[in-house]
This record gives sequence, structure tokens and C-alpha cells, in this order.
Amino acid sequence: MNKTLSEIASRGIKVVRTWAFNDVTEIPPTGVWLRVFHENGTIELNTGENGIIRLDRIVRVAEQVGIYVLFSLTNNWFPRVANKTQPLLSRGLNGQALPRNYLSNDYGGMDTYVKRFRPNVATSDLVHDIFYTDQNIRNAYKSYAEFIVKRYSNATSVIGWEAANDPRCNSTLPASTVCNPQIITKWTADVANTIKEADPNHLVATGDSGFYCVDCDKVYPYTAPPPAPSAAVRRMRREGPLTSKRILAKDSEWKKRNLPPPSPYKRTLSGLTIRGKWNAPKTSSQKRQSNSFGPLFDGSFGVDTEDLLNAPGVDFSSFQLFPDQNTYGPIGTNSVSNFSEIVQQGIDWLVQHASTANSYGKPSTLNGFGLVTNVTSNTFAPFNSSIVHESPIGTTQSQQIGAYTTWINTAIDNDIQGIIHYQWGQTNITQSSSIAITQQSGVGSINSTTNTFYSPNDGYAAYDSAIKDTLEAGVKRITARNTSTRKRTSLNEF
Repeated sequence: MNKTLSEIASRGIKVVRTWAFNDVTEIPPTGVWLRVFHENGTIELNTGENGIIRLDRIVRVAEQVGIYVLFSLTNNWFPRVANKTQPLLSRGLNGQALPRNYLSNDYGGMDTYVKRFRPNVATSDLVHDIFYTDQNIRNAYKSYAEFIVKRYSNATSVIGWEAANDPRCNSTLPASTVCNPQIITKWTADVANTIKEADPNHLVATGDSGFYCVDCDKVYPYTAPPPAPSAAVRRMRREGPLTSKRILAKDSEWKKRNLPPPSPYKRTLSGLTIRGKWNAPKTSSQKRQSNSFGPLFDGSFGVDTEDLLNAPGVDFSSFQLFPDQNTYGPIGTNSVSNFSEIVQQGIDWLVQHASTANSYGKPSTLNGFGLVTNVTSNTFAPFNSSIVHESPIGTTQSQQIGAYTTWINTAIDNDIQGIIHYQWGQTNITQSSSIAITQQSGVGSINSTTNTFYSPNDGYAAYDSAIKDTLEAGVKRITARNTSTRKRTSLNEF
């Protein structure tokens, strides 16, 4: 831990994001765990060296090296919950079992609560979103959240708390038929208030992936905020909530960029003709009348990032960018034809979230982004899978570096206040009490000659210095911008 956090700090990076939970359903013989969910419904906290003391150490070392920690209090994803008989279900591309905690989605989370609080319900009959609505589950989660944030309420190296990582209506367990964005917004607002009461000294974020629900009913209707104090933000026009009209305009722009213009000489008619006039087929008419803008914008994930941001206890917005797992294009696009369009979709996603943050008068953070390369694709595990898959994109490292540079610069130029890469890759680890590190032999992460180890990898880990140099260049640009802004502010005071 000391080596990892020290190297991160040496690159000028100021914030790291990590889990403040590690849930198990039986005490493991080795490794770290924070809580065990017993079958009788009780939850036991591990106060030992391989338990809560591990979080204490993160906070202490972060303060020593001069960086801040953003803690996420639970995770939407825990694929192993679907299987109760295999303690090491996570597997590499070669089929070999991966140790617990090797994958970032192997720390328990929401579905651990769901399964343990409904022990008499078959897994096939469980739904993910009772995590947000079952009062006993809510109370258990909030009790833990309150304990953790109180413990570190005076810690100077903690920057804030995320209510959850990537909360959605569904996970490995499916969503019910009644789950909607308002349910998750109300849950988030309740959790944010609990955190604020227990720890008034730190910031609160939602941790969501940034999906929209365009033209949906809001729990917290939009009201224009007061003028922004930042000169950079004042230069941006506040557009208000995202609308269907703006989405359709973006779709039109995408088609102009990617589709050939219609031929002026050729026209293919379909449907019935009546008295010489063309009548559109029924399916075409239905599409024109549909108000669906695709899962990123229609609320089908159960997320309304604007409503979440507007909740009173939420201090800043969050969103994520993972093209290997989501398509960030406009309506009607389920895939991309070339890598340049992937990069452009990332630019559009960043600009849209910067606009949203500006409209609502709260900071915006990209709390996770990454691309899997053809070098690391043999370790790629999607967030909703415990099995390694090949990435569908097949990015080269030079493309990855180019995309990262473009996205970081776009984020800086549009006044996005936080940029966190997923995930840091650490080499030359000589010893550890973590089973996820010391038992990596056979999964491509151990150097048997020197007996040193690599940190766990979901396919995004940045071990290579070229990626770390790219991140450091972004840090230097942010530092230069902030210095320039302070000078301009000082001159304006005279």
C-alpha cells in the first residue's frame, strides 16, 4: 500500500478512489474482509488487522504522501452472488480460478444484502432493486455507512464519500418491473442526508455512471442556480436540463459525421401507395412516435443523473466512461464503426456532463474511465461478469494513449473538476497480506524470477509508464491552468 500510494503521489495525482467495503458470507481463511453477513441475518464487523484497520491504514498513508481518498460505500456489481456453492467462481480467460478480491467486482455489495436479507427466496426469484426499497436492508446499509463516515469524519486525507459505485435498477440480479429512476434518486438523497449528519466535514457524491432520463418526471425539479463564481464556468451558457430536442440534434450531428448523404437520384419506397402518394410503413411510423433515446438517455438503467445531482445532500456529480462496456453514441447506434468515433463519443459524453454540471451549479467529476488494449484484453472482466472476456474493441496502446490524452484535455477545457483513471497498476510488490496479490501465479501477474508481484487487473490496469506519463501530463496541465486562473483572479481584484 505504501509503495502504491507513494508512486501515485509522485506523479502529482491528488485523489484516489477505492472501496470502503469488503463483504463476505463466511469468514475466509486468509485475506482481507470487513464484514461477514451471517445466515441468521446478523452482520459482524471485522475490527482486526485484516479488517477495518486496513481502511485506517489507507487513510493514514494517504495523509503521509499528500493525497486524498474518495471512498465508495458499496457496489452495484457482485456477479458471484448468483452462485452459492463455489467460493472461487471468478475465472481467468484460461478457466483458472482467480482468488477472492482479484476482480474489483468481487468485494460483495448490494446483492450481498439482498441475498442475505431474503434467505428463504430462491436466487432466481430475487430482484436487485429491493436493496433500495426494503427498509431492513436500507437500515443495515445506512448503519454501516454511518459507522464508516463517523470514523473518518475528521480525517484530512478523505475528500468525500460515494453513496455507491454505479447504482442501477439491475445487477447480476435482475430489476423488478416497478423499479424506476425516482426510486434510486430518493434512496440516494436519503443516504446523502445520513452521511451529512454523521460527517459534515466531507463531500458527498452519488457514484453513478452518468446515465440520463430525458424528459422524465423529477423528484427534484430543476431551478436555475445563482451565477457561478468561477470565471471559466461563467463563460459557459447554462442550457438547463437535457431535452429530447437537444438529443435529436446530437443524433443528427452523428449521422452527418458517419453516414453517407442520400443519393439525389435514387429513392427506395416501402409501404403501400395510395393514389400515387407514398405511405410510410407501420414500423417507420412507430419509430417516429417513440420517445426512447436509447439506454444512456431513456432511464432504462434506473438512473437520472440530473435528478441525482439536484438532490439537496449531493455536493458534486459523477459519471464514468468505459467504451468496452457501454456505447456512448446517440440514439439508433448500438456499435461504432471505427476507433475515431469511439474517441468522439467520449468527447461528446464529457462535454454533455460538463454542461449538466454547469446548468445545475455543482462540480462534475469523471470518477472512472478506461479502455482495454489488445495487450490487456486477456484479463478483461466486465463489471457484471466474474469471468474474463476478450474486449470487443481491440484497442492498441497508441490508440489508448491518444484517447486518454484527448479525453483528459477535453475534461480540463470544459472545467470538469475531477478526472480519475481506472485502474492504477502497481508493479514490483514484494510482499502483501492480500490473497489477491500473493496468489496470482498462473494468471499472468507474477514474476517468478524476482518473486515480485503485480496488483490486480480487470483489464484496465495501467502498469506501463506510457499511460502513467499521460496521466501525469494531465496533472501538469491542470496545475498550470489553476496557476493561471489564480493570477487572473488576483489581477481582477485591483
